[in-house]
Amino acid sequence: VEHQTRMIVERFGRFNRVCKPGLTYVVPFAERTRSIKWRSTFPRMVNRSGYGRGQYQVAEVSQINTDRIDLRVNIMDFPTQPIITRDNVEITVHPMLLYKLIKPMRVVYETFDISHAVEKIVQTTLRAIIGDMGMDDTLASREEINRALKTRIQKIVKNWGMLIIRVELLEITPTSTVQAAMNKQLIAERERRALIVSSDGYRLQTKMVAEGNCESV
Repeated sequence: VEHQTRMIVERFGRFNRVCKPGLTYVVPFAERTRSIKWRSTFPRMVNRSGYGRGQYQVAEVSQINTDRIDLRVNIMDFPTQPIITRDNVEITVHPMLLYKLIKPMRVVYETFDISHAVEKIVQTTLRAIIGDMGMDDTLASREEINRALKTRIQKIVKNWGMLIIRVELLEITPTSTVQAAMNKQLIAERERRALIVSSDGYRLQTKMVAEGNCESV
């Protein structure tokens, strides 16, 4: 199986060729390999001490300059971001992207920092999609959000030499205040159903007793 790695060689500062794996000759001083900037984000949970103890997420960014373009399927794990829904409810969303680089020349020359550009495109598009939806629709329509996000960013990143394979939302989490309100609503709904069942049973009991007394008379 051919190793899916490519290199861009420039001659006197201009694009010359795309090199595949194997032995490649580069003319000294006249030719050089073109490097790209690539950054990787690693979300990590950190324990908070003191007032307001608990865990919160931080994003660790690792940035490198490399001249090797990997064409294998890879993943981008973005940090969680707060988003406000149409009904003014704040939620945090954790998106993930499965991608593949397909055109090395476009990857190198179309964008200055392709990984950073894709991250910002995903964040802004996700805010636009969820901003037009209510909180209940957001929690119940994860597949629809994934498809809409993939459709919108696919056209943009295709010109950058990238193919989007799949988009997933790993987590959709309301704030603690909203979660407490949802729990109260759930408890109230169950209590309402219990009262309805109890009242219905009492009504049937009264009706049957009255019918029994009528028949005995």
